[in-house]
Amino acid sequence: MRAFSLLLLLALPFPIAAQTVSEIQGTASLEGEVIDPQGNPLPGAEVWVQTYNCCPPALLPGAVSGADGRFVIEGLAEDQPLRLFACLPGHVPARLSLKNPLERPVLPMPQPAVRISGRVRDPRGKPVAGAAVSVTGQGISFESPDSYIHHPCQDRFSALSEKNGSFSLEVPPANWSVEARAQDYVSTRLERLPRAPDQNLEGLEIVLTPGSIVAGRVLDAEGRPVAGAQVTWGPVQQALSDKDGLYEVRGVASGRQTLVVSDPAHEPALRDVQVSPGRSRADLLLGSKRRHIRGRVLDLDGAPIAGARFEGVTGATLEDGSFSLWISKGAAWDIHVEKEGYFPVEPVPRVEAGDEPVEELEVRMRRGVSVTGRVLGLRPQELAQLRIQGSSTGKRGCDRVRLSGEPLGNLDEAQGLYRIDGLDASSSKGIWVRALLETRCVERNLILEPGEEEAVLDFEFPPVFPVRGRVLNAENEPLAGVWIGLGHGDSAPAAEAWTRPDGSFLLEAERGTYDLQASHEAYVLTQKQRVTVTETPAGNLKVQLVPRGRIRGRLLGPAGVVTVKGPQPAKVQTRTAREGITYLITGLVPGEWNVTASAYGRIIRQRVVLRSEEEEIFQDLDLHFGPLTLSGRLLDGGKPVYEPVALSSDDGFFYYARPEGDGTFRFEDLREGTYQLQLGRAGEEDKMIPVRKVQLSADRDLVIDLANKER
Repeated sequence: MRAFSLLLLLALPFPIAAQTVSEIQGTASLEGEVIDPQGNPLPGAEVWVQTYNCCPPALLPGAVSGADGRFVIEGLAEDQPLRLFACLPGHVPARLSLKNPLERPVLPMPQPAVRISGRVRDPRGKPVAGAAVSVTGQGISFESPDSYIHHPCQDRFSALSEKNGSFSLEVPPANWSVEARAQDYVSTRLERLPRAPDQNLEGLEIVLTPGSIVAGRVLDAEGRPVAGAQVTWGPVQQALSDKDGLYEVRGVASGRQTLVVSDPAHEPALRDVQVSPGRSRADLLLGSKRRHIRGRVLDLDGAPIAGARFEGVTGATLEDGSFSLWISKGAAWDIHVEKEGYFPVEPVPRVEAGDEPVEELEVRMRRGVSVTGRVLGLRPQELAQLRIQGSSTGKRGCDRVRLSGEPLGNLDEAQGLYRIDGLDASSSKGIWVRALLETRCVERNLILEPGEEEAVLDFEFPPVFPVRGRVLNAENEPLAGVWIGLGHGDSAPAAEAWTRPDGSFLLEAERGTYDLQASHEAYVLTQKQRVTVTETPAGNLKVQLVPRGRIRGRLLGPAGVVTVKGPQPAKVQTRTAREGITYLITGLVPGEWNVTASAYGRIIRQRVVLRSEEEEIFQDLDLHFGPLTLSGRLLDGGKPVYEPVALSSDDGFFYYARPEGDGTFRFEDLREGTYQLQLGRAGEEDKMIPVRKVQLSADRDLVIDLANKER
């Protein structure tokens, strides 16, 4: 059994979120260690593994770190790209994409968790239980690389208040705002919490004010009460009308508010209501009546199809295949029905324009066909990794096998038998079925006779033969963790592997002549090599790599994301060791490169010029927070300016803000220095309009009028 080594560093907590979990399959193991930023072992961390770059990805339960911080995960497939997660209360969750398990990668150094805790109460001091408390950060999007939104332990960004109103959140350091929502209360948002970004905040009091009650009756255009209509205000407050059309929405803010009323049989409507403290009455009039469509969805034999859905219309068929839908009057409707394993019968049914209801409409669908067969020529451990995939859209070729949305087959690994259902056989080109095994693929075409619902199709993989070799640097020293492949030009490789610690590798490929390919973060293959694979094993190959241009340095301050732009695409490697975070950018051609680091809304960008392919440049990126604040108001001829505002420093920092409605802006956590205030958006720095220079040695508040030419 091959063992992989991994070092994980943690620093913020998140209990495991509910996700679909798959069983681990394979013979390899992964060994690793979980440590804190000071290099101390962290026991009790939950480590999870997610497969990716595969269809479909799977979340795999892993292991828990022991007293020495070490863990072992068994049963992994060799050479399978992985994403690792580690979760431990009190620490930022760790995440790492691991493409080459033979390296010793580590996660970027996370920051200690920031704890925000307190209680939710009403104005009289009574605790509010069940309030949803969540955070948002200045300059942070949960979809950005700085967030942990895809982490299985992400749910600590929000919490429900306990019976005594208490809550507790653990989040990365940032300028967080806290929002609380509860039924019957008006939501409250606390901006710019009184704390430094990396300090805990305890004893926070969030006061939720009971909202007003808006009640009335929902009526149709003829003044008749409508039962079951939904009345909504905001994201939380809603109610359904009863049999008499009566409704009551609680927790509505006082003042002029907009209520939305909707019902399947009517067009939705909006109603502006002046809400008074206490109780207000508002009768709501629904839009015009919709057109009622009833019918059944059946297969070609007349059997009902349950669970079929309709494109563009809300609703699904019942167990007897029946449906009851509402569409806008006066519009024609092409009935597109969707159900896994079934396909539409041409021509698509059509409801012509009109106002009258339609009864007893019949929609037919074809059941997809099934293909079964045997897979030959593979070893048992290879069958465990095999995927069978079917398509009715034509030949794809084995260099385009990572498809989604197409049926996947079930495989009996012990017997090598497969079955794949729900294929569309209506095309004159038939069905294409592919057997996929890592870099190997066999694709076959099958044309069925009309009315045929099942077919047999066997696959046989050609034999493969070993190719061995060793990868060395210019000093003839072995290079570990180098990706080696055999392929043709830019097509997908026919075989691939990674070099071991002694630089050796083993490839298995079918007969043929291939281009040797190699990839490493710090080295490149400069001389082309052709490899011929036959039944007779060739001698060990010698592959020599040379270094390319590199930019490396330290990432100081909060853990961030490093990106690079230049004459060609380039890869950034970040590593965390006990001495801190370092980054490395390799494979660079001579020219100008912009290296950017970002974390929690802070961006620093440095311009680096490489003069030769062998040059190596050191550039540190410092993301440390500062204690100063620059606030102000931006005007143009006395009128507020709403354009995005940017602040850049002489040492390469960029900060971004959007002014409020009155033109006010605010930049926090600044260091001393000279800044340039500009108008412009993030990512468009070359288009920014300078406003004025600002020297900052203490907190400052400015009023700037763009119409003043002497600013």
